[in-house]
Amino acid sequence: MVGEIRDRETAELAVQAALTGHLVFSTLHTNSAAGILPRLLDMGIEPFLIASTVHTVIGQRLVRRISKDKEEYQSDRAETEAVHKVLGGLLPGKDSERGKVSEDIGYENLPLGADNAYTLVKGVDSPEAPGGYKGRMGIYEVFSVTEQIQDLILKRATSAEIQKVAQAQGMVTMRQDGYLKALAGRTTLNEVNRVAATDIA
Repeated sequence: MVGEIRDRETAELAVQAALTGHLVFSTLHTNSAAGILPRLLDMGIEPFLIASTVHTVIGQRLVRRISKDKEEYQSDRAETEAVHKVLGGLLPGKDSERGKVSEDIGYENLPLGADNAYTLVKGVDSPEAPGGYKGRMGIYEVFSVTEQIQDLILKRATSAEIQKVAQAQGMVTMRQDGYLKALAGRTTLNEVNRVAATDIA
């Protein structure tokens, strides 16, 4: 376990440990999961070493969780359009697909992607839950370093290029994960928008 990789020396130690068969867990501070790979390049780690030692990348941010006292409301036009734009094809398209798609990405049930409005939840403001929030939860994006991503690393690709390929291979971005959690009634769209930057184009 390496608490945080901040400089070339620490990065080299982590890479050498990984090359000798150790399973290394560490953290790096970047704007997205895909940003980790170019960051290691900036620290002077050779692309072939990154490609052969990094296996899985997890990005995370913390959002405030809705309190137990909550109320439902229907999304307005702007919120509905934001859900359609961010989640795109992740939401099921018809009733027969609803359960399968939801289960595939870890949710018991999701609304249809064609819905004109969504049932969202907000917390009730109180002294115990200021703003209707109490506690925090993570939103995540995870991808494995596949052969295609290894090729991009060897070519010194940008984080945008790596993210594009990771998403094509099925990665759910932090923003998408946050929106899914908002639809599941665990946080709010406003909170996700506050914490998660717009996905890299």
